[in-house]
Amino acid sequence: MISSQQPQSTDSHSSSLLSKTILVIDDDEMIREAMIGLLRSLGYTSLAVATTEESIPILTSQPIAAVLVDHLPVGQDGFAAAKELRQQAEKYDPEAELQIIGMTGSMAIEDKKAYDLDGHLIKPFSADQLREVLEKKKPATRDKP
Repeated sequence: MISSQQPQSTDSHSSSLLSKTILVIDDDEMIREAMIGLLRSLGYTSLAVATTEESIPILTSQPIAAVLVDHLPVGQDGFAAAKELRQQAEKYDPEAELQIIGMTGSMAIEDKKAYDLDGHLIKPFSADQLREVLEKKKPATRDKP
């Protein structure tokens, strides 16, 4: 696991996001290291793991504001994986509003809905694009099972 820590911002939405950790899930170690550096440069605290399975102990033990995930399984399995990430985060905080943001080389807008993603980034992306998707406010409520 790779990690970084940064001081908090004074902007209210950014401050609430910066007070929690951004989790990166990517099977490529070089991408994980690059994402940690990029998030650090934007002022975020972050952790990075290789698999969704490795993310579970993190999601259940500390506040995570957002998950940047390289890819989810195709079809219903992808939706189930996103749902599982949210449920694991809710074990730590029942009121958790976890953002799940997909990162991929190509992703259709339909995929965002199919995977229940809050946002997506198409690689390669800029620091400004990353900041924009992280700072986008989530809808007030999400249907919970």
